[in-house]
Amino acid sequence: MFSANGWDDYKHRAETDKKILKRINKFQDRWQRK
Repeated sequence: MFSANGWDDYKHRAETDKKILKRINKFQDRWQRK
């Protein structure tokens, strides 16, 4: 399984991915409205 450090790293990466996905979605919305 995960080491404690590995788990923190995984959670951090998941948070970052969510932020990136949100940003991409905003970007796509803007494009589709043009």
